[in-house]
Amino acid sequence: MKYAIGSVKISALALVLAACTQPAETQHAQIAPPPSAPIAETVASPPEPAQTAAELIPVMQAHMAQEAKHRPRGTPTVESVLAALKTGGVEVFPGQQSLAVLTQADYCWHSKTTDEKVAFSICEYNSDLAIERSKEISLTKFASMGERTFLVQGHTMLTLKVHKPGGEAIIEKVKTILPTLQ
Repeated sequence: MKYAIGSVKISALALVLAACTQPAETQHAQIAPPPSAPIAETVASPPEPAQTAAELIPVMQAHMAQEAKHRPRGTPTVESVLAALKTGGVEVFPGQQSLAVLTQADYCWHSKTTDEKVAFSICEYNSDLAIERSKEISLTKFASMGERTFLVQGHTMLTLKVHKPGGEAIIEKVKTILPTLQ
């Protein structure tokens, strides 16, 4: 409805401007719509926004490809964090890239431990300020996710969520592994 009203205003403005350029004797005939023609018939509808996940997938994939091309430098990478977790005895599924823009990160990856006790994301940032802003977004926009643990090393943040009993011990182990990364 918002678009239709805006389109009506634009259409009305176009008619007024057109009338101003016509000789005075023809202005009335140009402006007055036929009595039986409703205004809504003359308004073009805007294109419909994507309505299904299938329509959004290519857009999200393109955005994630751009995020992957523009990863920050000088901070532990997702790959180095995953390797450190494995070396430290925390077994995880390979995981996959996730849409970093949701929390204003530069690049994100999500996975979970193989025992499914802990789910986590690893995000890379270009500054400390970006990390703090992202953490605030996570806590407000995704408050329904409940309690999470945020661990930061350099400009990389792990967000961990316990899903099953015993997950707390895994998080304690991760707290000792992360500081070993440069």
